[in-house]
Amino acid sequence: VRLVFNRLPAQDETSWASLMSSYAENGLYIEAIECFDGIKKQGLFPNEVSFVCVLKACCGLKAIERGREIHGETIKNGFSDKNPFLGSIVVDMYAKCGYLILAKEVFDKLCTRDVISWTSLIMGCVEYGLVADALKCLEKMQEDNVCPNSFTYVSCLKACGIIRATCKGQEIHSEIIREGLLNKDVMVGGALVD
Repeated sequence: VRLVFNRLPAQDETSWASLMSSYAENGLYIEAIECFDGIKKQGLFPNEVSFVCVLKACCGLKAIERGREIHGETIKNGFSDKNPFLGSIVVDMYAKCGYLILAKEVFDKLCTRDVISWTSLIMGCVEYGLVADALKCLEKMQEDNVCPNSFTYVSCLKACGIIRATCKGQEIHSEIIREGLLNKDVMVGGALVD
C-alpha cells in the first residue's frame, strides 16, 4: 500500500486517510499515527476518516494523552457532533484505556447513541470491574430501543458471570435465543458456557 501511495502524483487527504486506514486495520498503529502527522506536515487538513483511524491507533497503543489531544481537535473542528461513528470511536478509546468517566461524558454528549457506542461503554465497564454499571447500561440501551449485538451480549454475560447474576444471565440467554444469535455466533455460545 505504501508503495502505491508513494507513487501517487498528488497525495491528498483521501489518499492519506486510505493509507492510515490500512495501517490501523492491520495493527500498525505507530505508522497510522505517523500518517496523521504527515497530513498536517503537508499542510493538509485531516478528514473524518483520518480522525477515526488515528483514534483507533491511539486506542490500540493505549496512547491516551495523544488520544485526548486528537479528541480535542475533533471537537474544535466540529466533527464529534456531526459524526456518530467518530463519537463512538472516542467513547471506545477512553473506555479501553480505562478512562470510564471521560468515556461516559463523551457518550452522554453524543447526539446519536448506537450499538457501537453503547457496546464500547459496556465493554469498558466490564473490563475495568464496573460490572453492575455494564448491566445497567444494557437496560438503558434496550430502553432506548437500541438492539444489542453479539459483542454486547458477550460482555454482559461476562458481567453476569463475575457477579453471579444467574437470573440476569438467563434473561440474556432468552434474548439471544429469541434473536437467533446462538446458532449464528460461536462467541456468544462460548460466553454462555462460561
